[in-house]
Amino acid sequence: MSIQIRSGATADLLTIDATPKAARVILYNAAGTAISVQSSSRLTNRTSPLVYRHVIVDNAGQGGAYNYVALNNPAASGKRIALMSVEVQVYSVAAAATKNSLTLVHCTAVATGGADNTSSIARLLSTQTAPVATVLITNPTITAGKQIKAFAAGGVVTAAGIYSTPEVAYRPMQEDYQFQALEAEGFALRQTVAGDTDQTYCIALEWMEFTP
Repeated sequence: MSIQIRSGATADLLTIDATPKAARVILYNAAGTAISVQSSSRLTNRTSPLVYRHVIVDNAGQGGAYNYVALNNPAASGKRIALMSVEVQVYSVAAAATKNSLTLVHCTAVATGGADNTSSIARLLSTQTAPVATVLITNPTITAGKQIKAFAAGGVVTAAGIYSTPEVAYRPMQEDYQFQALEAEGFALRQTVAGDTDQTYCIALEWMEFTP
């Protein structure tokens, strides 16, 4: 059986469990509210999260400003989109005279135009519901907000060969650091200045959809 120790004349009890021989007690903060300890993997404010991924392969570099992909959270979707990761890989089959850098931006409106590639979205589980997000490629028109991450053009530029950026991935380590797109917002990967068509890109986006 467990042992209980009373603190003076109060009703506070410290319980020592017999089997693990460990004490358990309720912890309180300065305001007298009980403190609960939870696993770090717990989703703090998300209900029924669903994970999706979209990949574009061997996209040619462009000679001018260009939007490679836009991830949209449609108006009245009832969901939020939390960006879990973005990966950018670059290679070239010839010496790239001008290097192209890409920027991950938050979009303050749903992108339009381009080509709809929503059907290529992969689901973490094949049985989960279809995504609310839509994906546009081939230079959709975006309403760019703040920049989130830069993927610098990299490596070898004097000869042909595979090269990549110094930081090929954006992957927040904590849930609280995942940028979110509200309804009628989104994210995009864009090239803002003239670049080189010798460069070729492989891009992957992964996100979570959840009910706020």
